Amino acid sequence: SYNNVGSLGSIVTNFSTDGSVSPTLTVPNATNGMVSMMFGDPSAAGGFGTFSGFNKTSRFNNTTDSVGAYMMIGDAKHPPTLTFTASQSWSLPWGAIGVPLIP
Repeated sequence: SYNNVGSLGSIVTNFSTDGSVSPTLTVPNATNGMVSMMFGDPSAAGGFGTFSGFNKTSRFNNTTDSVGAYMMIGDAKHPPTLTFTASQSWSLPWGAIGVPLIP
């Protein structure tokens, strides 16, 4: 959980259905707060969809297919524009969502 959150900014999403191995999510225009985000891969293809090389603070990284999907959850303090990146271990579809947390 996060303390001192007064409101949520505009939710931002991104996805790839063409199997990009470089997920990215850019969250613009939220100041003085934090962004919580998630990369997800719904395939659960025997370990091929795992995420690594996250460029911000990782809070959770499911590297097994026990829940039927792979996901990485992380956050970062938000400058005017913030870009999250990671690497995916195989060319599979992925999705991303980011939520600005404003004090």
